[in-house]
Parts: sequence; structure tokens; C-alpha cells
Amino acid sequence: MTRRGAALVVAACVVASLVAGCTTTSAPAAAPSSGTGVTSAAPPDVDPTLLPTVDRGDVPMRLADGLAPPTNRWFSGLVFGDAPQPVFPLPLAVGLTASGFAYGLPAVRAQGAVLAGPYAPRVQMDLRESVVADLRTWTEADGCVNRPERCFTWEPDLRTVVGQATAFGSEEGNDHHFHSGYFLYAAGVVSADDGELAADLAPVLDLLAADVAAGADVPVGDGAPLPGLRVLDVVMGHSWASGPSPFADGNNQESASEAVAAWHGLSLWAAARAAAGLDDGGMREQARWMLSLEAASARAYWTDFDTADPATAGLEASVTSLVWDGKRERATWFSAEPSAALGIVVLPVTEVSVYLGEDPARVRENLAEALGTDDFWADPATWDVMFGDQLLMYAALLGTQDAAAALDVARELPDERIDDGSTRSRLLAWLLVRAA
Repeated sequence: MTRRGAALVVAACVVASLVAGCTTTSAPAAAPSSGTGVTSAAPPDVDPTLLPTVDRGDVPMRLADGLAPPTNRWFSGLVFGDAPQPVFPLPLAVGLTASGFAYGLPAVRAQGAVLAGPYAPRVQMDLRESVVADLRTWTEADGCVNRPERCFTWEPDLRTVVGQATAFGSEEGNDHHFHSGYFLYAAGVVSADDGELAADLAPVLDLLAADVAAGADVPVGDGAPLPGLRVLDVVMGHSWASGPSPFADGNNQESASEAVAAWHGLSLWAAARAAAGLDDGGMREQARWMLSLEAASARAYWTDFDTADPATAGLEASVTSLVWDGKRERATWFSAEPSAALGIVVLPVTEVSVYLGEDPARVRENLAEALGTDDFWADPATWDVMFGDQLLMYAALLGTQDAAAALDVARELPDERIDDGSTRSRLLAWLLVRAA
């Protein structure tokens, strides 16, 4: 080995020894450190008090109590902000599983200049198990005999299925496709590759599907049948949400996007049933055309209607959040906030929500109306509004640059702006995909 080559090896070992130790013919092996599984060089005796002390005043520390810089040694992650952040001073291995995720502390090994900590799934977080347990509870046919909630009943006068406890007038038949759609979606996802589970859930889930989407009347014993196509108006091309519709302007539907999500859920459930070998009775085909029709109508009447159409004359809005038999309006049943009118026809953002982004120019117009500005990214506080998380996902349909900007905002979006039916993880996952 040449003198220059030997010098390079020794230099590399000195650097590596700061975290791992290094052995060569010219340098001794470093002493092992305690408790980390990593070797490091033994420090000489030192006395920091030999140096003068400088009082820097009240300097903010962005590390949790008990931790000191530097932060380049075995910190899995560190987010700098105004407040101290708890960090983990050891490597943390995290990985996805088929039903959730797992994490653990790897046994770290060092060799030369390479540090390695293999995946160590010691703690399992089974998200699927939790959802399955909830679905099994809800789909106990006699559940309401034993408890007042988290079960379904049959309402013979209205010939409809009612979830207990009731909400949003569901006892009158209101919003049934919205509500049932979430159950169908969840069941379709978790039973997609579990035929036994699909068969267990089918008696009640099929009843929910028939309640909102049966292709024809369904006989019910000696009584009146469960009506076919209860909510979807094939003439108008979309669903109606009110049960008795006691209004001068007729029936109405607010969240067209939830109707789209309902038929998406129906499609997923139909696919899961088919995979389980259950006769679907044409449910898959039914779900496809209902989904396609509702999505087209959601754009035609709610989010992307032709503002030059004489039918919209006087409607000074780019979004109609309530479509009635006799009128259209930019209003909601629950809030006067400008962002509410757009958010309610965007949520829940799912895999099929890309239909909302077919006209990027209209997406920008709709967002500007909802947010009160067309400069979306100048101030993150712009998104501190009702349904801010849903609108960020909607904005990501504009393209990768806007999706990346939305991702930056989403990381610091206040917790109260994450919709109760969603999570920050889902928000970030959607934006990461769109920004890629």
C-alpha cells in the first residue's frame, strides 16, 4: 500500500470511528459503547470548565427535554418548529404490513463506513383488525335486540333500513346512500381478499346495498317491497337525498361527491362478493353505471356546470352546493363559510375523485371562490378553513407543482382542519402520490 493510500484508509477510519469504530493495520479497534450496539472511540479525559462560559440568554431549544445536540446521531426524524419536538435518539424501523404497519428498534451493526439497522417489526398495529371488528358488530342481524346503537333496524312503513342511533333525519329516509356508502366501501376494502369475511358480512351489507341501489323492487315477506332505485333519479341523472322532501322546491341533494363515493363503495363491495364466489345478481354492472352517471352529473350540476347556460342566469357562483327540483343555490345545511360550499361537494376524496379534476381551470376558479383568493400558496393560513384538508386534496388535481405546494401546507395544517372522517396520514398519502 502506498503512503497516500494508507493515509486515506486511516482518515476514513478516523471519521468512521466517531460513530462506529474501525479496524486497520494502522489503527486499533475502538472500544464498544454501552447500550447502543454500536462501537465508538473512547474519548480522552477532558475538562470543559477550562473554557469560558458564554451566557446566550434564552435561546429556544427545539429538542425535547433530556436531549442535546448534535442531532445527526441516530435520530429517526426531527421536525423543527417553534416548540421543542420529541425525537427518538435511536434508529426506528418502520414498515407497512398487509393490514397496517409495524415498527421496532433494529440491532444496529457497523462495518467500516457502513451503518446498518435491519427492519425489526416488533410492534404490530393492525388497522384492518379494528375495521373488521367494527363491521362485524354493525352487521349482527339481531344487534338492536341487545343494544341501542351500532346496529340496523327495519322500518316497515318506509320500507327502509335505518342505522341506530339515527342522525341527519335517517329515520325519515334522509341521506341513506351517503351513510351506507361508507359501510360498503369499508367492507369492500377489508374483504377484497377474504371470502369468508365477505360471506359473513353479506346478509346485512347486501341489505344496505339493496336499500339504496336495488335494480328492481325487492320482495319483503307478505308486505310491500323494498323499492328499486330508491335514491337515483335516472331521468335527472343523479340521486336525491331527502326522504319525505317536505319542501316547496321539491327534493334536493347537497353532497353529490358522497353519492359518487357511495356507488364507488357499492362497486368495491360487489367486487369483493364476486371474489368470494357469491352471486352478485348484476350488482357490479349496476354499480358501474350508477357511479359513471352520478360522477358526470356531479360535474354537470354541482362543480363544473356551464356558467353561460341560461339556466344558471343570476346564479353568481361557480359552485352550486344544493341542487333542488326547483332551483340551485350556493348554500349548505350546516355552515355559511365559503369553503363549506365547495368542501361538501368534494368530500370524501377517494380513488375515484379524479373526476373532479377534469377541468383544471374550473378547479382554480372554484378554489378561488371558496378561499377568497387566487394566490393559493402565498399564505398557509389561506387553508385554515372548514374542509381545508379536503380542499388541499382537490387542489392537488391541478398538477404536480400544486400538489407539492399543497403537501407543504398539509404538514402544518391545524389539527381541527382535518375532517373527522379522515386523517392527516390519508391527506399526506394522497398529496404525495399526486406530487410524485
